[in-house]
Amino acid sequence: MHDCTPRAYARQAVRSTTCICNPYAVAMVSRAKDTHTTNRVVRVADLDWEALKIAVGERHRAQLIRDFIAWYLRRPGAKLPTRPPATGDS
Repeated sequence: MHDCTPRAYARQAVRSTTCICNPYAVAMVSRAKDTHTTNRVVRVADLDWEALKIAVGERHRAQLIRDFIAWYLRRPGAKLPTRPPATGDS
């Protein structure tokens, strides 16, 4: 198990830890409302994120990603999201 306890060294102030084992950090990570899913961090290139916004709309990117994940995991009733027609741009 990861040791997240703060350490005090000679002439150094004790600093609080930012490890996820810290109860405060856990509370901050899980602040999603009971009716919402927890936010996840996914790295996506800026150009791809903007192109996705143009293709599906800024407010629909998250749903598209959730639909893809459900299809990929073979969830009952999940369908592969449809792609917009090709524009010739890559």
